[in-house]
Amino acid sequence: MPLIAWDETMSVGIRDLDEDHQNLVKALNRFFDGFSAGQDRKSLDRLLDALLEDTQEHFLREEKLFAATSYPDAAAHEKEHNDLLASGAKVRDALRDNYDATISLELANFLKDWLLHHIEDADKKYGVYMKACDEQ
Repeated sequence: MPLIAWDETMSVGIRDLDEDHQNLVKALNRFFDGFSAGQDRKSLDRLLDALLEDTQEHFLREEKLFAATSYPDAAAHEKEHNDLLASGAKVRDALRDNYDATISLELANFLKDWLLHHIEDADKKYGVYMKACDEQ
């Protein structure tokens, strides 16, 4: 059973970024499924690395769009990105040093909550802004 199920209420109204969000949901679900299935530490490491890489690529894509449209909340939004990437790297490193299944589950739930909140709050704001820019 997936940790997150994508649905249209999560859409920000920008096709490429919605596809990114769907891919992040899939990557997070793969990590959770791997953990749930008892995959070995190396496999979970690869799944987490892939999730963090996909997340970083998505953030860069968003940030380029912010710069191209002079998005007024870009600095605050980018700070959220940087904070998540730093937290993710810290937890990934801690898992590598001392694997703990409880931490893996907590990480999956943290990322789920963060992703859902981030899309619903910060990302939907830029969706509205970008649509307004297109209409001008």
